[in-house]
Amino acid sequence: MTSDSGFILPEQYSHEWQNIRLLQQRRNNIVYIGERYGRRFLLKALHQDCAQLTEYRLQQEKEFRLGIALSHPNIAATYSLEEVPEIGRCIVQEWIDGQTLGEWLQEHPSKYARKRACEQLMEALAYLHANQRVHHDLKPSNILITRNGRNIKLIDFGLSDSDDSVCTVEQDARDDIRQLACIIQRLFPHRYRSLVRRCAQRNYPNITALQNAWKRRQRVWRLLPPIFSIILLLIASFFFYMAYQARHAEQRKQEEMMLRVNEAFAKYAEGVCAAIERTNTFREASITLSQIAQEGWLTRDSLINLYPEKDPIRVIVFDYWTQQDALLQTELIKQAQSKPMQ
Repeated sequence: MTSDSGFILPEQYSHEWQNIRLLQQRRNNIVYIGERYGRRFLLKALHQDCAQLTEYRLQQEKEFRLGIALSHPNIAATYSLEEVPEIGRCIVQEWIDGQTLGEWLQEHPSKYARKRACEQLMEALAYLHANQRVHHDLKPSNILITRNGRNIKLIDFGLSDSDDSVCTVEQDARDDIRQLACIIQRLFPHRYRSLVRRCAQRNYPNITALQNAWKRRQRVWRLLPPIFSIILLLIASFFFYMAYQARHAEQRKQEEMMLRVNEAFAKYAEGVCAAIERTNTFREASITLSQIAQEGWLTRDSLINLYPEKDPIRVIVFDYWTQQDALLQTELIKQAQSKPMQ
């Protein structure tokens, strides 16, 4: 009975089981979904053929004792073992609104979501092993992802067991770790290959060792981006410094060149001016200008040949000397024209 007014009716919080429906059938078990106190629960009952057999009833009680002793946010909770009308004795467990790990992976979750799921799964196994429990049947169908929050829920402890022998528990725990390697490979097909290989080879003595290896790997992956950034910054700084040095070396080279060219041109101009002053006629001055100009070109070429053939400074020297020489020739021609023709 449901209210259309938005209020919750008292009948919805009845202690009686309501809306029981079949979820799935297994070889020895039948799983139902039922409602009580306004909540859904999973009801795991024995098949009718074995419901009255002592062996199966003892196995059911053992599964209940194992489940009721566990309390972890990433492990499906077990609440009670009770008789349910028309079904028989059932283990009442947490009903999880979610999907299997295999179904979830088909949606291509993000790398962050897959890492979070893997870490939650390891935490659940660490809790189990710390309580001397092992799962024995770790596979995608026994790992649920909740629709609300996308959290891991480990289910189906029918094969789970405990033993007074620490050696046996440790050996079985390594089996869980080996099965976990397959899950990690499903979550990350192209990463953590060395970690998966070590899990499969049982190189990790316990789940804590695996968690530590996982955390070290995560720290390394987190450090790689800043390390690469620092390396790139150092490389960029080095090339910037080299470019800066090359640019300033070229600038110093040009400054030294200009100083040398200016000194040479000043000496050349002084000699030309003195030679023109000694002439008496325009004709003598013109002949002197022609002779001294050739000497200037030789001086210019000797300066250019101080630098390699493809050095851009050669062009700078040639252009600068040509410009200054043109200005000087203009002034000297004016002086020559001021002299008498004969």
